[in-house]
Amino acid sequence: MQSAKKKTPPTADPEQEVFVTTLADLDPEQIDMFTVVLIGNSQTYLSGNHMITPRGYYGEIKQKKMDTGIGQDIMIRSFRTIEKELKNQKIPLDKKWALLHAIQDVGMALSGNLQNFAGGLIVLLFKPYKVGDWIESQGVSGTVKEIQIFHTILTTADNKVIYVPNGAMSSGVVTNYSNQVTRRVEWIVGIDYGEDYDKVQEVVYEILAADKRILNEPAPFVALHALDASSVNVVARVWVNSSDYWGVYFDINKAIYETFNEKGINFPFPQLTVHQG
Repeated sequence: MQSAKKKTPPTADPEQEVFVTTLADLDPEQIDMFTVVLIGNSQTYLSGNHMITPRGYYGEIKQKKMDTGIGQDIMIRSFRTIEKELKNQKIPLDKKWALLHAIQDVGMALSGNLQNFAGGLIVLLFKPYKVGDWIESQGVSGTVKEIQIFHTILTTADNKVIYVPNGAMSSGVVTNYSNQVTRRVEWIVGIDYGEDYDKVQEVVYEILAADKRILNEPAPFVALHALDASSVNVVARVWVNSSDYWGVYFDINKAIYETFNEKGINFPFPQLTVHQG
């Protein structure tokens, strides 16, 4: 960012200071929580106590169909410079947060790529997820393939690629299924009314004990969950390593089905009793 005027005009408040620099020379040590960072281009100039960027220069002037506008190109290059500075390990965390806060203030007043960039900085700084994590956000879920400046790229279970704007990722709810070492698996199984519950509970415990992937602590839990309209529902809960979650879930489903059939424990089906008057 450069000024077309050589002198910085006086501010309304003598305690305030307007400091103009290029992004290449921007020193995060000069940024605190009361600073607002405004990003312009080489045609930005100071008028009175205002910094002005000509609107037409920022606009999307495209030479070819696939070209980005001149203004957008300058903005993207500037954002990459800021991102590089934030990755500098020598910059204290409080200074990074102050710089991020200042940029975010500007982002709240604008829309589009600037908000997504500010969101990308939050993701890179606080790391709510990383490449390889399975996450759910904005109504979609998948494995994080790449974290770009403006978007987080997800790969779904059926191999679709989804680009989620970082502005939404930083301000919305993100569920990270890979963050913890262990996860709880739960099954709810219906049995016929009249079945011996104590027998069913014992059989389920035996099935769970036979799978060595199930952790002993916390201990497996089996209980009578609910008396439903056509079934007595039994709940089973166990803890496993996160990487074993789906394998244990599907294998125990199969084991319960086969063992219940062998033991003569009946699965219910919807029934309707009609009384004729």
